[in-house]
Amino acid sequence: MDAEQFEKDMDRYDELLKESKEAARTFIGLCYVRWRNSSDSDRPYQGVEWLHKIAERGYADAQSKLGICYLEGFGVQKDKAKAIELFLKAAKQGDEEARKELDKLYID
Repeated sequence: MDAEQFEKDMDRYDELLKESKEAARTFIGLCYVRWRNSSDSDRPYQGVEWLHKIAERGYADAQSKLGICYLEGFGVQKDKAKAIELFLKAAKQGDEEARKELDKLYID
């Protein structure tokens, strides 16, 4: 990750922190997952841990993002059933991204 992207990520984190701790923590989890190609090979797993903690608290965005991790195998072993479970939880709370992911899965 380059310094410019890091600064953008930190600016976004600051914005989200004003919104809610859950939003900010979800973002950090995603950053760690996104850094999966970095030299720090533990980052994706740390990111998934962050997402799990927030998702377990019922935060829909984290549930949806964690579902994507399971669907794609980012920081976890691919698990379509777990992804669907998480998407359903998030969709029940009105998460549009989760609904779109479910639509794509049911179309396939």
